[in-house]
Amino acid sequence: MELVTDERCGFSLVHRQERFFVGPDPDRGAWSFLEEAEDGRGRKRPPQAVSRIVRQMGGIQVIRSDAAKRYDGPIKRAERTWIAASPHALFIVDRIEAERPVKAESVFMLHNGDNGMQVKVAAEHKLVLRRGGAGMKFFQVYASSEQRLAESGQAIRYASEQFQPSHTIVYAAALDDTDAVRSWHIVPLGERHFYVEPPAKTGGYSLELADREALIVHDREAGKSYRIDGEDRYPFA
Repeated sequence: MELVTDERCGFSLVHRQERFFVGPDPDRGAWSFLEEAEDGRGRKRPPQAVSRIVRQMGGIQVIRSDAAKRYDGPIKRAERTWIAASPHALFIVDRIEAERPVKAESVFMLHNGDNGMQVKVAAEHKLVLRRGGAGMKFFQVYASSEQRLAESGQAIRYASEQFQPSHTIVYAAALDDTDAVRSWHIVPLGERHFYVEPPAKTGGYSLELADREALIVHDREAGKSYRIDGEDRYPFA
């Protein structure tokens, strides 16, 4: 499993030679925002530009990007961090900050132009994706505001139900072949600590949300931990 760029689509998540999420960069269509208007209905803000950085830490690939410049209005921060812990674990952390309360809709574009993607909704925030010989369990594991799921053919959408000035949303995924992925589990080790558990129930990786917006990735096989500080932005230290 890896996060790759190419001339054809710019960015994609590839596992077992199959693409799951696609886009010209990690944040194409990542969000839309609804700003609360005087009539209470809200109004959407159009996208503009994005910045991106990449970091390699051992067997972990990190892509962090800020898409705040894509949106006019109150959006001060629209940051997404992808953490690919090869070959089986993926974590995604979204952090949104606005000058005024907004609702955020997170969008993941599926590689499904040929209708080759199978999507199973196991629970409200738990999806199982299969394409070719590749399988993925994709869970939303943490949200600072309540979210609802809507799946629409080419995209998976998580929409917040409350107007808030800040949102933090975390996703975790396990990747394997279409049969073996059943035996992977994504389990909480605490309110802010999430484990992509292998079938053997040992090893693998977990992600901990630490203080000051730090992210700690625990390699539970090697007994090592990697810290991504909240201040590690543009560029990483």
